[in-house]
Amino acid sequence: MKTSFVFRRAIQAILPATLLLAACSKSDTPTPTPAASTARIAIFNGAANVNVAAKVLVDEAEKASLNYGQFASYQTINAGTPTFKIVGGTTVLSTQPLTIDKDKSYSFFAYNPGPTNATTGLLVADDLTAPATTPAPGKAKIRLVHIAQGLGTNSGQGTALPINLSEAQTVGYADRIPNVAFGTASNFLEINAGTFNLAITTGTAPSNTFQFNVGDGSGSGTGTKAFEAGKIYTIIVRGAESNLDTTLKPKAYIVPNN
Repeated sequence: MKTSFVFRRAIQAILPATLLLAACSKSDTPTPTPAASTARIAIFNGAANVNVAAKVLVDEAEKASLNYGQFASYQTINAGTPTFKIVGGTTVLSTQPLTIDKDKSYSFFAYNPGPTNATTGLLVADDLTAPATTPAPGKAKIRLVHIAQGLGTNSGQGTALPINLSEAQTVGYADRIPNVAFGTASNFLEINAGTFNLAITTGTAPSNTFQFNVGDGSGSGTGTKAFEAGKIYTIIVRGAESNLDTTLKPKAYIVPNN
């Protein structure tokens, strides 16, 4: 009986310490921090009326500092509803809360909605599924983005007309991508890979009004462009009709997405 009593007392003495150690073990185990939901974004400066480099901030973190016409390739940002801010010099030109879905890719275009330096941003989702490379000649994907202020208006002071991406025919034009409104982007369109001399037009096919050629996509409006199988391209029509600097008038540029 004495031995049983001593053993029982020993167990009673050990038990609180054991429970304390177990509790400490649980509380000291760090809770894993869930990985942030992310997306990717490319940034373009098409704000022709801003005569200084434009900075694009996402939730106050600088993502790009771009002169007019420059772009920054895809980079990672957090998903959610971040605030996009465009800053020219020390002046905040726009502030926009925008929705970013996780695991998606986007492009953000800074542009001038009117003839002043007032600036806004166009956010579009990018379907970067590569087009087929076989059978020959394979496919490419293109889209049209219209951020050219005043294009097609006599004074350049009004809202730009909708534009078309067109091909000249024996008589008139055939539209590849029709009726893209100012401040918007078309969906991607699959085309047969090949070399083309496309045009930017307004109006309705086949009697479109010619504005300028896409050409080689450098803004010169001359030459042709080889669209390669498996590649994705954005044709950006940017500039400002009202700007007195002729180098900033509306023109077409091509940028790669992959």
